[in-house]
Amino acid sequence: MYLHEAVKKAKESGRGFTRQSYITKRDSVKEPDSTVWFYPTNSIAGIIIVTTHNSENNITPRWQPILDDFLADDWRVYG
Repeated sequence: MYLHEAVKKAKESGRGFTRQSYITKRDSVKEPDSTVWFYPTNSIAGIIIVTTHNSENNITPRWQPILDDFLADDWRVYG
């Protein structure tokens, strides 16, 4: 789906969103999940970047998408 569709569905479900190409595959559950995903807000933090699950140290505010992000159709709800 396109970015605007993923953002809308993420907002409705209280989840985040990511591109299929940003999802990492792990060989075991012991390996850290390094998937990058985003959480939309209406705060001054903007869209929050999350690089691993359940870790406040890996949260960064104000994601700035590039042109390829806007045009991509591999977005999905995540998180």
